[in-house]
Amino acid sequence: MSACDPTGAGHRGFGRLVAASAISNVGDGVFLVGLPLLAADLTRDPTAIAGVLLAMRLPWLMCSLIAGAVADRVDRKHLIWRTDIVRALVVATLATAAALDGTSIPLLYILAVTLGVAETFRDNAAQVIVPALVPPSQLESANGRLASLETITNRFVGPPLGGFLAAAAIALPFAFDAVTFVVAAILVVTIPGTFRSARHDTSAGLLSGIGTGLSWLWNHTQLRTLALLLGALTCLSTAGEAILVLYAQDVLGVDKVGYGLLISVSAIGAVVSGVTTARLVSRLGRTTVLITAALCYGIAQLGLGLANTPWLFGPIMAAGAFSAVAWNVVTVSLRQALVPDELLGRVNSAYRFFGWGTMPLGALLGGALANTTNLHAPFVIGGALMIAATIATAPYLTPHMPPTNESN
Repeated sequence: MSACDPTGAGHRGFGRLVAASAISNVGDGVFLVGLPLLAADLTRDPTAIAGVLLAMRLPWLMCSLIAGAVADRVDRKHLIWRTDIVRALVVATLATAAALDGTSIPLLYILAVTLGVAETFRDNAAQVIVPALVPPSQLESANGRLASLETITNRFVGPPLGGFLAAAAIALPFAFDAVTFVVAAILVVTIPGTFRSARHDTSAGLLSGIGTGLSWLWNHTQLRTLALLLGALTCLSTAGEAILVLYAQDVLGVDKVGYGLLISVSAIGAVVSGVTTARLVSRLGRTTVLITAALCYGIAQLGLGLANTPWLFGPIMAAGAFSAVAWNVVTVSLRQALVPDELLGRVNSAYRFFGWGTMPLGALLGGALANTTNLHAPFVIGGALMIAATIATAPYLTPHMPPTNESN
């Protein structure tokens, strides 16, 4: 199945994909709070804590290209639910270790890498399956809906719940996350149809296929520029994210429950962005939305490093989340519209290789800056560089923009 099924099965399948994503993202939101809190209970060393995020993000550098090639060779639905089962097993292992007081920083690194590998394969397949479930004219609306619901669950529902669960028992966030992955896998299994690219030549070697995806992306000026700019933005934002738990506890003065609530505040901006970005694109154009979103994201990152109270930090996080979701909705829709289905998995993974593969470097940078200067530096320096990178690349984002669909 390489195009939306007009019989209605595609629409039912998209609804189930949305439900699966929403449920698993509740668990992800719980995990998002539980993991750094567990790490902070084990050590106060910023570099060691940043290393946990580095371990989880390293697979985007190591495995994203392979994940894309695999997504173009197999049924994408099966790839999604099977990796959800793997993720359930990983977090269940962590829950058991935490319950038995058997956790350590090295163990967190090992489990984080394993979870990151599964996430790389799962997220790439989930993103490239969307064009087979909705018509091309509805891609931005569909991606906006996905982004909104995932943000509500991942950033609004999950984190406060994670804070309360962690305060009750540190193993509970991970046990809860394991259950949500199992439920999500069951929902994906029930999506009707098969989702293997009909035109992909499986006789070609895996490495050859990866090269084809890289070449296609590199020869497309606009998508290449977007991928490289995303790499800079991601690296610099990850620097702050890597030490966020220490910043929240030591600078803002919040406890475990407060940390979860703080993260959930960002969901407000993200949800608003998810439901309004398609309208903004129709009125302002994709180029304007992209450049404005990137600039505002950098300004928000800079503001986070200057905030000393949670009452200021939270609204700035919400503004940054609004900008990030607007960027994601537009760029994801562009890739889905511009890239042929038989190449979508490989080009999408190549894009993420450049765009998300910098996250491990960002985690290292955040830990190093916090150790050598202070906890404010990763945010302040990162925000300033994000603004500079956006200004430098803005002239290259205008060409080859497909017409905006006014029905969105």
